[in-house]
Amino acid sequence: MNTKCVQDLRPLPELIQRRDGTNDEPGEWQIDPCPADRGVPRTAVLLKHMVVPVQNYQLDRVIRAHEMMHAKVSPGDRGPWLDRGIASSRALVAAEECRVNFLVNKAGFDISILEDGTEMNAGERIAERGDWAEAVYYMACLSGTGGVNKYLTGIRRHKPGWGPRLRRIHELLQKELRRIWRQEGRRSLTSTTTRTGRDPANELIDGFFHTEAIAEYLDRLADSPISKDDLESHRLQRAEDAGTWAQLNVKEQNLTRHVPGGLGKRRIASNMGRNPRRLSRLLTDPQKRIFDRKVKGNGGVVLIDYSGSMSLSEKDVLEIMEAAPGCTVACYSTNDWDRDGKPNLWVLGARGRMTTAIPRSRI
Repeated sequence: MNTKCVQDLRPLPELIQRRDGTNDEPGEWQIDPCPADRGVPRTAVLLKHMVVPVQNYQLDRVIRAHEMMHAKVSPGDRGPWLDRGIASSRALVAAEECRVNFLVNKAGFDISILEDGTEMNAGERIAERGDWAEAVYYMACLSGTGGVNKYLTGIRRHKPGWGPRLRRIHELLQKELRRIWRQEGRRSLTSTTTRTGRDPANELIDGFFHTEAIAEYLDRLADSPISKDDLESHRLQRAEDAGTWAQLNVKEQNLTRHVPGGLGKRRIASNMGRNPRRLSRLLTDPQKRIFDRKVKGNGGVVLIDYSGSMSLSEKDVLEIMEAAPGCTVACYSTNDWDRDGKPNLWVLGARGRMTTAIPRSRI
């Protein structure tokens, strides 16, 4: 009796090393077998769970490499990236698929076989309903794989004008990834370094900044169909260009110390008035300012950059406050993972009073 032995080739993500602390805790990953169908394989880095084909077929091997690359370079949680408001969730997913496929190819796997036969039908459905945004995102997911031509064939059956534009988007994405690889190096594109390396659920990994920049580009392209020529005018944002405003959390320190000479009304000499209170100036002052007039004390706002790069000591900050007695004085300091609701701007002086307790910088 002939028997056929089916190999069970489960990956070992436990061996993967990252710099953000994700895989530091010892523990076995849960590996669940699945068919080699698009959308079924997946990896949950923080939960140590991978759903992946485990048989000894060429397509299964490439899919395993794809999921292992996710375990190696993808963030455990996209929430902090969505909170930045730079790119949409759909764009981040599509851009990360594009980056991971590029890295799998650089690792020596033939991603031209990475297709499951559904690409043409997907292209037809997307084009039939006129969903340009999804056409762009789906193109990014397939970029670099063997499913590109079949997908574009499906697109052209209902939207022939979209084909050249989507192919150009595919070419521009691959061009940008090659540029990063060539100019900034492999480490930049694959880095999982974070600020502390101890909080993978909340901190931002360096390599994903490239994904975020590509995702922001995809969101711009997805707004409305544009001509192939207009694509060239849409500059793909570099990772170092991306940024967003942090949430401002203000705290007023206990203002326990009086600062003399700053607030309230005071009298100064004037050459106009009713009562000559300063007759002695009649002989000594060329402007004959023998009268008084009342003026308000100096005001204004002094904002101090209290980040670590400024190297300001508590003594320096106190001297700034004493030199601006009538001003509202505040200092700010923030960081890349500033989403914990803790203060990042402190009011140190106001209304003629100042604090003696200078907060510690967050950087």
